[in-house]
Amino acid sequence: MPPRVPAFGRAFAPCLVLALLCGSAFAIEARTAVKTHKSGILAVCLYPGFAPFVSKDEHGQWVGWDVSYLEDFAKQEKLTFQPVEVKDFNGIWNLPGKDEFECDIAASGISDTADRRKETGAAGDWSDHYYRVVRAFVVRYSDRDKLDGICDLRGKKVIVTGNSTANTDLVNRLKFADIKSVTIETTTNEEDAAKLVRDGLGPDAPFAYGGGLGSVQLVAAKLGCLSVVWPHCNMLANGEQADEPFSFVVRHADTGLADALNKYIAHPTEPYEGGPGPDMKCPPAP
Repeated sequence: MPPRVPAFGRAFAPCLVLALLCGSAFAIEARTAVKTHKSGILAVCLYPGFAPFVSKDEHGQWVGWDVSYLEDFAKQEKLTFQPVEVKDFNGIWNLPGKDEFECDIAASGISDTADRRKETGAAGDWSDHYYRVVRAFVVRYSDRDKLDGICDLRGKKVIVTGNSTANTDLVNRLKFADIKSVTIETTTNEEDAAKLVRDGLGPDAPFAYGGGLGSVQLVAAKLGCLSVVWPHCNMLANGEQADEPFSFVVRHADTGLADALNKYIAHPTEPYEGGPGPDMKCPPAP
């Protein structure tokens, strides 16, 4: 004769079974909610010229704050992290939304600006902010006291990454200061640009390289004989100075990826190595 089950036990047992089944269903849903272009793969577009955010080491392996952060995110979502190298930073934010598949996420210290969001359109989703950056320049050590504002660049040659925020910040500042004597050259490799600054001789040598504070600090420490000068907020096209947050750009067609990434940014399994970024009390962008 089977043991007698109390009434509350008989009532509770089906609920317990149902709860366990529901729990399993939720767990399965959580594991399958994110669907990337290629099942089980998180393809990430990376530009190698922005250490410490993204670069390659001496062995050709991808390293950097953005890389390790998204590797941890991929691991949480049970996806295989797959780097996709991008030779030119300009327009990297548009790649996840292209009709011909490039990648699921674009990363490499991408500043979240209104113009870039407009370019991306509905095909790409901008993530929540995960870092904030300020602008700065690197100059020869002997020139460390010669750059403290835009007027100090009169008649000089300056290098920036093409169509980066360093580029637009410089152009906007020159415009509002009515300075037309600055020569701007663009690069696809900040270390090469910093070497040109450090080793340049004569009147045609570049005076400074402009980039994000963390990036120019790293390259100055690595190459030596260089100094980081004039940290400042980003200047917008209307002349206002503003906060400059970083975001990732996600392929809109990927199911659940943008939501999962935002949840990870809010509660990462591993904190972002660069922290929240320097705080110069830059006002928020309008």
